[in-house]
Amino acid sequence: MNLTESARAPAAIRNLRYKKQLAIRAHDETKALFLQRNELTNLVKNLQGQKRVLGYQVDYLKTEKERLEAAIATDKTCLEQTLAQALINLKIQRPDLFTLSGPEQIAMLLKVILK
Repeated sequence: MNLTESARAPAAIRNLRYKKQLAIRAHDETKALFLQRNELTNLVKNLQGQKRVLGYQVDYLKTEKERLEAAIATDKTCLEQTLAQALINLKIQRPDLFTLSGPEQIAMLLKVILK
């Protein structure tokens, strides 16, 4: 073996080691990227599931809102009819309250209500 071959051998070995380390590093980074991709995929699936659940909840709340609005409308109509009938009855019982001027009428109505 001559002197140049023995001088090249350690350099060649260092070069091979460097290339091997690069390959190992690239493999590890690729593996880490695949793990991150899998984690992100699972996260997206979980978020899609949560979105679906929230969609069901929103639909339920919309239905519940419509039901409550219908009940309120029914109650409002019933209350308006009751008040109208009470006003008619009051007009029959106390016609004098309805022939007065605005402020006098309010004062008399307040007296009747507060009794």
